[in-house]
Amino acid sequence: MSDLWSDYTLFHEQMTDSGDLDPVYPVYLLLAESLNLSRADRVWLVLAHVAYYHAGSALAAFSGANGLRDAGTSRLDLPCSTERRGHRSPAALSAHLNDLSRRADEILGWCVEASWAPETGWRYLTERLATIHGNGRWAAYKTAEMLQHIYPLPIDAPDMGHAFSSGPRKGLALLYEDDLPTGNDAESVRHLDSLSKEVVLHLYRSRLSANFATAETSLCDFHNLVEGRYYVGRDIDQMQAQLTAVPSELTASAWTARRRSLPNQYLGELHGRTGVDTARLKTYRDTGKIVTR
Repeated sequence: MSDLWSDYTLFHEQMTDSGDLDPVYPVYLLLAESLNLSRADRVWLVLAHVAYYHAGSALAAFSGANGLRDAGTSRLDLPCSTERRGHRSPAALSAHLNDLSRRADEILGWCVEASWAPETGWRYLTERLATIHGNGRWAAYKTAEMLQHIYPLPIDAPDMGHAFSSGPRKGLALLYEDDLPTGNDAESVRHLDSLSKEVVLHLYRSRLSANFATAETSLCDFHNLVEGRYYVGRDIDQMQAQLTAVPSELTASAWTARRRSLPNQYLGELHGRTGVDTARLKTYRDTGKIVTR
């Protein structure tokens, strides 16, 4: 097994232990519980986050609209992260939010329908989420995963959603010497799925907590680590910067949820750190060391 396999295994473990593996999930779950949000409002919270992929903007949009049916009234001047750069166009963001409003009852119904079987429910939900204006493979997968944790929905990802994927393929390419398929035909996706299963089994045999969704995230982030664009704790730091950049009436509750759900040493607001450490991003690329707090 190559050094990259060993480094990826350690990275996945440290991402899990630090809470940096999608840290917004536990924060939003505690936020929803503390505010006693209904199921419908939890769906709106998730969809607001995926619309902007920016915690500050999401909480401002959520608190400013009277539920999912009112999503179309959300502000169009709030910042969107790189993952949602297409929504930096006010027209594109407006079309997306208006589609959420128009189809609110339909979307809430999908969540109820998806609850009856874990993997079948995941497929059912992601197929329908992909029909929302502005959504693609990534947005549908991310929304389903957030709903799994925050609604919470009893669904499980049956794979990494490799049809038209990019991030997890780049992570897999680091671990496997053979060239990976670049197409999205059924045979290519099956081959990618088989490699993904090997990764999850490897993590499981290493006594680590892993499933397709968490390994999909850690593979994407591992690729960024190798490229000099990541460190353990980066997403926690990014959330801090986003909450600071766009304050709202829910910001104080979000800080409390961070303190309750994430390790103290990773919270920049408690240690005089602000936002993403750009120098730290390059540490693994330049030294081969995976640094933690």
